[in-house]
Amino acid sequence: NCTHTFVFDGVHLLILRFQAGSQADIPTCHVDCWIIPTKFTQGTASIRYAFYRLLSDAFHGAVGRQNVNTGMTFLTWRRYFDWYNGKPYWSDGNTTVRDVPGCNRVFHSAERRWAWDDDNDEHLGWDTNAF
Repeated sequence: NCTHTFVFDGVHLLILRFQAGSQADIPTCHVDCWIIPTKFTQGTASIRYAFYRLLSDAFHGAVGRQNVNTGMTFLTWRRYFDWYNGKPYWSDGNTTVRDVPGCNRVFHSAERRWAWDDDNDEHLGWDTNAF
């Protein structure tokens, strides 16, 4: 049920991240594997960075699962989220991109919420509820 698992033996931190599209895909998905030593050496990731990545993926996953407009569309682009890390992506059915051309995520301070505006600052839609 979890997209990440880790084991720490006091010397190394082993992290596995399952790049599954859903919980049902975990047994057959691609798996990222990192072995992080506690003693930092040049060319390796630090254990601090490894913990940061674990927390960052967990945070993005929670945000992605709680987003108020998961079915948001712009022109032919529809937004989806990676199940394993919560990062958004857009698809028009043929192409997948991380950012929609001509759309910008901006914070509207008067409304206290994130929105999507086009390159001419025209409001396209709200991305979050007010904070």
